Parts: sequence; structure tokens; C-alpha cells
Amino acid sequence: MEREVTNPTLYTLGDSHSLWNFAGIKDAKIFWRGPVTMHRAARDGISSLVPKNCRPVKGDILILSFGDIDCRAHIAKQAHQQGTSTATQVDLLTARIGHEISRFEKKCEATLAFCCILPPNHIDLPCEFYGSKDECLEDAKLIRDRMNNNLKHILPLIDFRSHFTDQDGLLDVHRSDKSVHIDSREAAPIAKALNSFFGTTYTTVSPPWPNPSPAAQPAYISPLKKMRRDVKAKIFQILRAI
Repeated sequence: MEREVTNPTLYTLGDSHSLWNFAGIKDAKIFWRGPVTMHRAARDGISSLVPKNCRPVKGDILILSFGDIDCRAHIAKQAHQQGTSTATQVDLLTARIGHEISRFEKKCEATLAFCCILPPNHIDLPCEFYGSKDECLEDAKLIRDRMNNNLKHILPLIDFRSHFTDQDGLLDVHRSDKSVHIDSREAAPIAKALNSFFGTTYTTVSPPWPNPSPAAQPAYISPLKKMRRDVKAKIFQILRAI
């Protein structure tokens, strides 16, 4: 009789894509930290974003999801303000996150990887810095391509972009939430990408939809606070029975 192989515990940490991209992966422990940027992760340290109940250990996998907001809203603006190219801004940012990863790896024993940055869509692009919408969209693609290419030289890049990219090189509206995220029910290519790289056998589940936020991990509660809540609940249960 063959012994069942247990997958490493999968953790995700970062921006909203840490949730939307992985809500359909069975047993994933998802820590969506709000609209955090790669700039913030590099500046304040990744450890500053790790909640107390996110405790990956050696043998676990931790997927970091940062950079989408930077690509979508900040890089073009910084290039415009500083008189540089968007390519230069991507290189500067990924150099900083690379330095921070080197620091974070000394504290975190889990296997680390980056989640890919999805292709752009037609909304939320800072096109005021460009001469035309077409120029804006083309540079948005280049920003994301350069970001993904740089990231894969820092850590493994879990890349499933091809499944969610339309013929124009943009986020496929039919496989998205009609905004900047994927449809979390389209998780099969993500499981495939994980399994292909790590040699695992992660499977998919049907996540809550259209709003997958219930798939996120609950806020941290200290053991003492949890004990107090349990005691109060027990007391109320006894009083109701009298």
C-alpha cells in the first residue's frame, strides 16, 4: 500500500492578488494585508507585514504577492516626476526588494517564491503621463514584463499569466473579476504552475464568489483573548440553559 504524500503547507502573503489568485487552491493559508505595495515591503521590511498567525516553518511554502499596485499606479508617476524611464524605476524597485528578500530569508525558513504580476487591463492606468491610450497600454505591458523578468532572478516566479492573457496582451476580461483580479474560480492553471515547480499535488476548490474575501485568514487573536471569549460563550450557554 502506497503511503499518501502530504503537500507542504502553502501560505500566501501580500496585496489583494495573494487572495484572488489563490482562493481556489485547496487548504492555502491566505494572508491578504490590504493594498500593500512592493515599495512598502522593501522600505519597511517584509517582516513588518507578517501577522502573528502567519507562521510558516521549514518545509512550508510562502508565496509573496507584491508589485501590482506599483506597476498599475506608481511606476509611471515616479518616472514622470524624476525624469527617468519606467524601466529604470522597475529596476530600482526590484533591486530594493531583492535586498529585502536577502534579509527576510535569514528570518523565514519556508521556501519563498513570488507570484507573477498579471497583465494590465483597460482601467486604473495613469495615462495622464502619456501622449495616447495606446502608448500608455504598451508601456503598462512593458512595465509588467520587466517586473516579472526581474523578480524571477530574485526568487522562483509562479507564473500563470498565459492563461489569463488575451490576444491583445491584456488581462482576459472573461477570466477576471472585470477589474484587476482574476476570477478565483479559474484556479486550475495556478495549481498546475505550483505543482510543476514544486513537485506538489495541490488541488482546487470552489471559492466564495463573487467576493472571495471570506477565504482570507481571520485576524490574529491572542491565546488569552481567545480563552476569555470561550469562557464567556460557555457562561452564556449555561445561563441560557437555566
